[in-house]
Amino acid sequence: MRNRRDHCGLRGRRLCVRRMAGGGAASCSQVVTWYIRDYRTCAREELAFYRGQPTLNSAIHVGALAIRRDGTRHPHQWRRSLSTLEAAREQLLHAGLRRCRTFEQLYSTVRDAIEGIPDIGALTVYDTAQRIGAFLGLEPDVVYLHCGTRDGARALGLAARGETLSPDVLPAAFRRLRPYEVEDCLCIYKRELAEWRAAQQAVGPDGRAHG
Repeated sequence: MRNRRDHCGLRGRRLCVRRMAGGGAASCSQVVTWYIRDYRTCAREELAFYRGQPTLNSAIHVGALAIRRDGTRHPHQWRRSLSTLEAAREQLLHAGLRRCRTFEQLYSTVRDAIEGIPDIGALTVYDTAQRIGAFLGLEPDVVYLHCGTRDGARALGLAARGETLSPDVLPAAFRRLRPYEVEDCLCIYKRELAEWRAAQQAVGPDGRAHG
């Protein structure tokens, strides 16, 4: 929430390119460090905007319409029509979201309310739930998988077949991140993680490069 986040993603990608210019695949620890340095502040400021909405209805409005703190639409939802996002908002206004006590409940309620709307996919469901969750004080304790995050998980050699992933199955370096940050990081750095895994696989048990 880049090429995923255009408000800091372009800067982060340029920094990553400069760092990789010296050659060699980035390690998981390096990727996590880059995420913390280049994206964490932006991500937290974004969530703070939704957390600071005056009412739940206001949080649903800006969350469903993907409105950011500068008034523009979040790039994740650029391709969704306004009428599609408005239809999602109307469904969510009557979905009883205040009754949710966990992010899992919230996500399931949001998904059930809007996934049947044409052109609403898994990423929009997750993003909308995360924005409204910020207002309700709910955040995920597992990593939710959509196409980009799933690619990042698979780049690490994980099966990633379900809807979520336990943080416990990830490399230890990711313990520095909260689950919603892991979701972000896997999506942003899926290419670097794939390169790291390929480099790891190219080294045999004897520590020497093979192939």
